Amino acid sequence: MTRTIKYTMRIRFFLPALLLPLLWSCQSPMERAPIEARDVLVHVQDAAGRPVELVPVEVQDLRIPEAERTAIDRQVTDRTGNAYFRFEIPTTGAPYRFLVGDAETGITTVDANLLCRDTLLIVRLASEKIPCSGIIERTIRIEDICAPLNTGQTFTDSTQMVFRSGCDVPLTFSISGPDDSPALSLFVLNAQGGVVTDRPFVLLAGGQFTLRAVATPQDSGLQVVRYQLTGSGPNQAAVTINLTVEIDARNCNTCDCPDDEILVDFGTIQSLPPTQRGEGRQVVDLLRNTCLFDRIDNIIKEPTIADVFRVTPLVDEVAAPGERSSMTVTFTPNQIGAYRDTILVEHFLPGEQRRCTTRVILTGSGCGPECELLEGPRLVERDPPGSNQFDFDLGRVRVYTSGNGMICFENVGGCGTLVLNASALEGDYPGFSLTRDELELDGEEQGCFTVRFEASDEVVWPDGHGQPAKILHDLPLRIDGCGPVRDVTVRVVVDTLPILFSRCIYRWDQNENYGYNFTPVQGKGEDRFDPNAPAQQLSDLVVAAVDPNDDADVYIRSGWKFIKAGVSEDQFNYTDMSTGQNGWSRAEFESITSPGFSTSQAATLDFRSVYSIRIERDGVISYACVRVREVSVDPDGKYKMCLDVLYPMIKEN
Repeated sequence: MTRTIKYTMRIRFFLPALLLPLLWSCQSPMERAPIEARDVLVHVQDAAGRPVELVPVEVQDLRIPEAERTAIDRQVTDRTGNAYFRFEIPTTGAPYRFLVGDAETGITTVDANLLCRDTLLIVRLASEKIPCSGIIERTIRIEDICAPLNTGQTFTDSTQMVFRSGCDVPLTFSISGPDDSPALSLFVLNAQGGVVTDRPFVLLAGGQFTLRAVATPQDSGLQVVRYQLTGSGPNQAAVTINLTVEIDARNCNTCDCPDDEILVDFGTIQSLPPTQRGEGRQVVDLLRNTCLFDRIDNIIKEPTIADVFRVTPLVDEVAAPGERSSMTVTFTPNQIGAYRDTILVEHFLPGEQRRCTTRVILTGSGCGPECELLEGPRLVERDPPGSNQFDFDLGRVRVYTSGNGMICFENVGGCGTLVLNASALEGDYPGFSLTRDELELDGEEQGCFTVRFEASDEVVWPDGHGQPAKILHDLPLRIDGCGPVRDVTVRVVVDTLPILFSRCIYRWDQNENYGYNFTPVQGKGEDRFDPNAPAQQLSDLVVAAVDPNDDADVYIRSGWKFIKAGVSEDQFNYTDMSTGQNGWSRAEFESITSPGFSTSQAATLDFRSVYSIRIERDGVISYACVRVREVSVDPDGKYKMCLDVLYPMIKEN
């Protein structure tokens, strides 16, 4: 037989004070003080065995007459479901009543004859809400109780169920079933634990009652007894409770010491990082001593993984008849993964010189943050696999623009926070920046380091214009916290090829001159009014006059040069020009950025001709290549010149 323990605690069964005779005392009163202060712990569970907090618990002394009885103490359960009491108890024992719960949960009463030893009571706070109409089928069971011994000695135990009214009218209940007998009696208790003798009895709206079955088996085996409670009230209220009481009595004239197996599963507990390591603790109740004499329990094999599983000592622990010993096992995983271990407990019955063994199997898992680098088409590991060295392709970035890329991770661990750090290796890496250098990821959360690259003038041409541009840029990153250190080289290619676009420049007689500013790049596509041409020209090029379909008189601010005449739209492209094809020569292309620019502002640009425009901004020189696509003048005096523009035209070699 294997028992699985999820919630384990030490349980003792107590009977109503008037029904349970005091069988023995801890020691002779001559050897102890007649009255001693003792600790009493009441542990409250719900119907599923989980601890319940914020439940009131009141204790009363049943030696005091009911009319004069008041609470000795009143406590509220803590987060672990425990209420702690300390009061004086006679060493020979005394009857007490515990009232657990309130009107919302229902009040469960437990009468206990407390002896001089420290005492633990387990109370399962379970109640049934009664509607105004319907049929309720419920079963309560008494088991693990002895049938009469050969000596004639009998044994008594009880079980109960609480019923609460969910009806807004009073209900009058009658009870049908077997009469009370020495073998079985059914009691009705009120919310204060007192016996209700009225038949029929009345359940007030919102009130409660408890059905308690007290059994003294007369023979071994299973006995099943059925009762029916019929309630009625105003507004046609009618409810029936069919209660089945089962008593499973065993033959205690024989002493059994069977081998047992208990599975204790701690579930998953955080093990990493060490500063966040958790701990699980469970109380393991061993096999109940069903014999009529003491049993001695010893641990004969402790956990092998002593730093992970620890157990409280169990040395010559005496389990009296009907009781059981227990031990506390602590689970503290220190690595991620599954754990399994075993404890062996030997039970020795001196009265029969017999031994049996309980095998306690311990299982649990350690969890923590686990890192996974999310690879993609832009992130590729270098050969050989497992080198933990990666290349990250940021792609192509246009000069004067920026590009972003994300290196992403996921915390695939079952618990804990994953902390990652990214830093560049020693050195200077102009243009690169990290939007953040640390990530904190909870379980199953993803996060990314964002790498940004600014293709600014000084980054692309660190030695100034006219010198070769720096096209390929690398950023070596070191990423810690994802298992082995990950080395990621971020690579970006700066695209300095010019962009081809078209732009028309206008002039109206009534509002002076308009011009087009070739730089900065953000300005292309914007009409800019230039009121200072030609005296202090702001724009690179402004229209002064137009001879339709022939030429246009313009002002060019920084310098210009004629390149080629009669160039069609198809011929005006960077690829053909730079390779000397489609009507172009390499010399014509190279002349675009070669010295020899006219410094005269006044120029005449011919239809379908190509010119190089020299542009200067704050001491930085660049070049635009333009082709005259249209020259026209409207009847209202509006001059118009349209250009095909390649910009920027930078000499890189």
